[in-house]
Amino acid sequence: MVKRVLVAGMCLTFLFAARAGWAGVPHCVSVQGVLTDASEQPIDGTRSMTFRIYDVSSGGTALWTETQSVSIDGGRYSVLLGSVAPLDLPFDKDCWLSVEVESDSEMTPRYRIASSPYAYNSEAVNAIPASAAPQADALLALDASGKFPTSVLDTGAGPDQVVALDGSGKLPAVDGSQVTNVQAVGVVPVGAVVAWMKSMFGTPALPSGFVECNGQTLSDAGSPYDGQVIPNLNGASRFLRGSATSGATGGSESHVHRWAMGSTAIGGSYISMMGHVSRSTRTWQSNGTTIMQPTFQTEDSWTEKMSHLPPYFEVVWIMRVK
Repeated sequence: MVKRVLVAGMCLTFLFAARAGWAGVPHCVSVQGVLTDASEQPIDGTRSMTFRIYDVSSGGTALWTETQSVSIDGGRYSVLLGSVAPLDLPFDKDCWLSVEVESDSEMTPRYRIASSPYAYNSEAVNAIPASAAPQADALLALDASGKFPTSVLDTGAGPDQVVALDGSGKLPAVDGSQVTNVQAVGVVPVGAVVAWMKSMFGTPALPSGFVECNGQTLSDAGSPYDGQVIPNLNGASRFLRGSATSGATGGSESHVHRWAMGSTAIGGSYISMMGHVSRSTRTWQSNGTTIMQPTFQTEDSWTEKMSHLPPYFEVVWIMRVK
């Protein structure tokens, strides 16, 4: 029978609280002790020793177990717990160590595992304590995946909130009025009118803060144009022209040409003629040059609207209103 005399010098050789983040730090606990036989004589040689850690001083179920072949000299032995079975306990509560030699029963009482004085600093960094839940003046632990816990973040698009990325890792669309302190380069200012390829396949919906220029009265309390009429640039098919001010309109959809057709006797024959008539001189003109001065026998004149649009490509005009 082996009699236990002393298990001494149990010291933690690593900072348990950091074990999840510092993979290079050995996760072992150094234990030294003295073994004697029933006559209290020191034991020499090699013995099989089983070490167990519990969260109760007696009874219960072992949280961790390891068996080593231990070399003993003059009763003294030294082992590193965790060198055979990974010692991955969090040590976030009271624990007790038990020792069993060969086929003997587990020695009693169990040894309570205590921290060295400097190990108390593992509960804080520069006197700042750690905490599993958010609290003032405390360090917050990372989650199981080693990331900052999102449950403690106030996410959203409002004041003093964190805007979370969407499922594709991109910033979600937010109301343009909520974007502040952004350089103007590349940003469409409020009041700007831009062309939009509304009907092109793949075009996304109109962004928040924009409206189509269809002559409607805007009803949006968040816009400086609330209650005002948006210019009707789409329904009226207007061209846009630069100016020192905005809002004025002009031009017309068509212009008028006047034509006349008559007949006159030249050389005893009646000749039918059609052209631009100068009513003041009653002459036929071509590009402003008089080509003849006939005597009209009959005359019929009319006007016709002629389009003067150049080739064009249609877009939908939209305006940023907030």
